[in-house]
Amino acid sequence: MDTGTESGTTSPARASGRRLALECALVAAAATVLLWLHAGFFSPERLHVSGRFVDQGNYISTARVLVDTGELRCGLIFPAHLERENWRPYMPGHYLSLALSYAVFGYGVFTSLLPNLVAFVLATTATFLIGRELYGLRAGLLAGALFALFPGNLTYAFTAMAELTFTAAGALALAAFLRLPERWRAEGGMLLLALPFLFRETGALLVLPMLGLLLQNGRGKKNLRNALLLGLLAVGFLYVVNVWQTAQGKGAVPLSWVTEGKFNYMDAFAPEPARLSPGEWIAALFDNAGRNAAETAEQFRDQGFQMSVVGHWTIVGLIGVSLCAGVLRRKRESFPLGVAALGLVLLAMVYFLYDVKGQKGMRSMLFAFPCLAVVAGSAFERVFLGRGPGGAGLRAVRYASGALVTLVLLAGAHLTTVLSGRELSNLDGIADSATRVLRELHAANPDLAVVAPHEMMMDFIVSAYPTPVSFPPANEQTLELLDQKHPIGTLVFNKRFFGTDLSKEALQALSLRRYYPDIHSGERVYVAFQKKR
Repeated sequence: MDTGTESGTTSPARASGRRLALECALVAAAATVLLWLHAGFFSPERLHVSGRFVDQGNYISTARVLVDTGELRCGLIFPAHLERENWRPYMPGHYLSLALSYAVFGYGVFTSLLPNLVAFVLATTATFLIGRELYGLRAGLLAGALFALFPGNLTYAFTAMAELTFTAAGALALAAFLRLPERWRAEGGMLLLALPFLFRETGALLVLPMLGLLLQNGRGKKNLRNALLLGLLAVGFLYVVNVWQTAQGKGAVPLSWVTEGKFNYMDAFAPEPARLSPGEWIAALFDNAGRNAAETAEQFRDQGFQMSVVGHWTIVGLIGVSLCAGVLRRKRESFPLGVAALGLVLLAMVYFLYDVKGQKGMRSMLFAFPCLAVVAGSAFERVFLGRGPGGAGLRAVRYASGALVTLVLLAGAHLTTVLSGRELSNLDGIADSATRVLRELHAANPDLAVVAPHEMMMDFIVSAYPTPVSFPPANEQTLELLDQKHPIGTLVFNKRFFGTDLSKEALQALSLRRYYPDIHSGERVYVAFQKKR
């Protein structure tokens, strides 16, 4: 029976197709049972469209627009993109997944969660398959278990976010890559990169572990041509798609996030950041990295076992495991080095280009988790379960140590998962209060658009579909353009920010004369304007 390899430097003999199918079916069944056991922690009878999960409003409404009209167009209005037809903030993969679920089963809470629930099972199975093919059955099972029990993966399985479908697309692409004949891997790898890229632009980084597989186990000379060809094809693929994306009005990385510290969602007349010199650009990158480092330290100090902290540092730790696995072995393994490179590139992008607030740091690196779990599963199997030197006594110590580590990991994963589910439930009250306020205001002008801060409207955009809903514009010109394209009936501002760029005269010019001061929602206070009837 194939239970793994002692050295980990040569691939185990492949199982027969029938046996492999049975093993994958059992892993998929176990992942399904795990979801069922954890469902109670996440209250799957409702959508948690609030707090750190606000993107669900965009995904759900866009998918519903696609089903109803055939247009891949964002159901949420971004004032900065009023001039762009069929604009959307993300790649189309998850929108298409949700739209397929709605088209086949109808709209509802479960059908909104269904793509990620299926993706969780597929990603767990693909992670097992990759580990099984590379390191043997035991390592594959450990890799699948590590993926399935990670609190971040379990949490996002019960949302309508894109994280799990994106992660599953990458894991399935890599599993398929492993099954390709070596002579086809360069060309086939380039085609397989398109699958995760369909969900996120960073999916193209899967080329790094693919290159590691091509050069694995000292086969560099034999596969050097394929590796170079795959690298060139991936660069060309990225270039062509980036040109196409730019032509469509959607850049892969919004540079204003770095230069201004925020996404430019509000101003239709300044959609691009100011031009910077190379020195200013480099300084902005490092300033952003410094802000993120300070944010990471603050989260670590204040948030304890919250998923954002545990998940972030777990992934960072697994990147370190992958780096050690590739460098410290007698025969350096290229696959762990490719996996470490993937994790390090994503980590650098998070700190230099994006931000780590809330769960954003962990979310941006979840894509690498299947590969990281495979390397970690192999390392765990080798250290605690492998034959290795020593007699029965030393082997018993290693087994006991492995059991202790397993218990600690299970306890930490369970605690973090429970707290993550509790966090979702705690945010629901704030979302419900905000939605109730907007419904009451919207009732006065039920056929007109609603404009409100994002933290107030994400649950409303789902429950009030197809009412046009927009972010508050940044200035009077954008407000006028928004009202021309989508006549405004209700306009709400966060009181802290009201009056900085928009005057009361500008609002009156749009006939938004009915004024409601101090609208309360949770701990926030808003001001609201409405059109007269």
